[in-house]
Amino acid sequence: MKLLPIIFLLINGVLFSQEKPKSYPEKYLPESLNDALDYMEYKWTDAEKQTFKSKDERTAVSSLHLSYGMFIRNVWLRHGNPKLEKSFDEIGIYALDDISSIIITSFHRKLNKKEIKLDEQIKPYKVYWEEIRKRTEAEYNETFIKFKVGDTLTFKYLRTFIDDEQEKLYYNGNCRAKGILLEKTQSDFSLKIKLINMCDNKGIFTIDFRNKVREELEFEIKKVGDVFWNFYNDWEPNETP
Repeated sequence: MKLLPIIFLLINGVLFSQEKPKSYPEKYLPESLNDALDYMEYKWTDAEKQTFKSKDERTAVSSLHLSYGMFIRNVWLRHGNPKLEKSFDEIGIYALDDISSIIITSFHRKLNKKEIKLDEQIKPYKVYWEEIRKRTEAEYNETFIKFKVGDTLTFKYLRTFIDDEQEKLYYNGNCRAKGILLEKTQSDFSLKIKLINMCDNKGIFTIDFRNKVREELEFEIKKVGDVFWNFYNDWEPNETP
């Protein structure tokens, strides 16, 4: 009889010591690849996981690119989840499309009890972007050489306008901002500009990309007389003084 309480306590001790099922708060944002995979396994229904895992990898991943992949890009990445993005930045993966594809591919492999092979996954993305970088840098060099210190440059309004009125003036051909090129740096394709003329006194929006990370980039309003650094592609080297 004395054994019964002991057995009862042992059984309850084992039961209560077992780890409770993991749960997540509403609108949870994963912080790493493994965290994302754990969350997906928790969140997806058994039927969804079975349908997904039963497809071949290429078909499974491509079928989710514009659905769950877009959810990953828009909700997990674009709207403020620096930890997840940073975890991929650290392994050299920066494009949001690439990140979402790697997460979905890894989930498919996990469900099928295969090795994720992350290094193998990221290699083609790195090769692709390195080729793009080389080609882009060659194009930059070819154009950048056309900018001469002392030239008068025309602002291209590629990014945005101060207001609708300025935009209308620009597209009607009545709004041009001009600046003198004071200095340029080949390493980051930046131009040091002195703004000398505008169509109004509202200013122009510019961004200084030098030594900045994406989270720090902000538009700045520049007006006649201001001296500032700007990316070369925002200007047209079409005049000499």
